[in-house]
Amino acid sequence: MNILIVTPIFLPEARGPALYCYKLCQRIDSKVITFTQAPTNIKNVPIYSVPTNGGPVARQWRLARAVWHEARDCDVIYAQGADVVGLVSVLVGKILKKPTVVKFVGDLPAEIRRDFGRMAPLETVATWLCLHLTDKIIFPAKHLQEAIVRKYLIPKSKTVVIYNAVDD
Repeated sequence: MNILIVTPIFLPEARGPALYCYKLCQRIDSKVITFTQAPTNIKNVPIYSVPTNGGPVARQWRLARAVWHEARDCDVIYAQGADVVGLVSVLVGKILKKPTVVKFVGDLPAEIRRDFGRMAPLETVATWLCLHLTDKIIFPAKHLQEAIVRKYLIPKSKTVVIYNAVDD
């Protein structure tokens, strides 16, 4: 199975999702689209970096074009997050009739409210649409699954808990 992994970050950025995707790519037949500039190479894994200049609309447009181009010969589109890369990945998947899987690792609208004290209506709508349109949602923990299913009114049947266990 050939999987297109769409992730906002990739190594050498030193955060959990970057390392998770890097290790995942070493184990499956995949290619990667990321916003990380100069991402770490992996033997036999094509990695495409989307330029981040020009603001959020231009960035999402370039992401959509990259996903469109690379997803045509993939079996599944996997988005590492519902917000930054999720909605575009899911919409392109629907158009191309490709199954989509979204890993939900954090609630961006809630984090914006908590950290910046403002509402995040655009992010909330994008997250809601992404979660309702995707074929499957992966959660790394049961409590997160339960909270997000309740908050976004998602059928639990389209969700699964897979703990972050990509071992060496």
